[in-house]
Amino acid sequence: MLKIYDRRHEKVIEEKVFGGEAILWAYGTPLGRAIVDRRWIQGLVSRLAGDYYDSALSARGIPDFVRAYDIRMEDYVTPVGGFDSFNDFFVRPFRPGLRGFPEDSSRLGAPAEGRLSLFEIRDGRARLSIKDTETELGELLGSLAAAAPREGHAWVFRLCPVDYHCFHFPDAGRVLAHARVSGDLHSVNPVAQTAIPGLFFRNEREATLLDSENFGRLALVEVGAICVGLIRQLFSLGDDVKRGQAKGYFKFGASTVVLVTDARHVRPDPDLVERSLAGTESLVRLGEGVGTKVPV
Repeated sequence: MLKIYDRRHEKVIEEKVFGGEAILWAYGTPLGRAIVDRRWIQGLVSRLAGDYYDSALSARGIPDFVRAYDIRMEDYVTPVGGFDSFNDFFVRPFRPGLRGFPEDSSRLGAPAEGRLSLFEIRDGRARLSIKDTETELGELLGSLAAAAPREGHAWVFRLCPVDYHCFHFPDAGRVLAHARVSGDLHSVNPVAQTAIPGLFFRNEREATLLDSENFGRLALVEVGAICVGLIRQLFSLGDDVKRGQAKGYFKFGASTVVLVTDARHVRPDPDLVERSLAGTESLVRLGEGVGTKVPV
């Protein structure tokens, strides 16, 4: 099990890893790595998994999954008659009013619910330090890198299969650009991150630029992963969006959302910075305040 810090309850908790033994084999053995490093195998596994989890047959596994991972179903909207498939269950929404973004416009709310790590973008070179490696911001954002913040922070929200899998706009504003960046479909589990430095910048992803009302220009990136059947976006270019509005969702498979902020406009909360420097992920809830607007 992984140890992470539950920020709301102010305690360290152990995370149950879905498919943990398989991930250890895939990324911890020579044969496993030889298999998972092949992009055609990644694509085939993801397509087959997506087809299965879209099927009515997959719905039979929902009760066991809920019990195994202690999912609080009272927090979610359950359709009359139950879920049609595992993917239907996977994208379940929270009950109205259960989550909310800060009413204070100077506070930045988390765009996703997951395990957060912060990495500094520094030296005017737009480099991100991930697992003691440095990667150009352009490798994350592709063609959108030139218009993105050049110094600031990358907020990496790691989602697990047990989590809420919608992602949201952290502030009101206008969508300026969107691009898909092709790549691999590795697991985003910490075991895989350790085995593959800079994994977030190798996986398939979608990047969006938002001209926000309160935090300058923001970049939002959804990172694909093995078995992620689909990254679905719910906006169009040029849309004016609201704070907390749903941006899109992942179908089955753990994945990641990366938020890139400008140091001139956003200051992360100190506790998140300290734990990230210590190598500890912080469990944060959707909309939870994680940073503050820098006064002009």
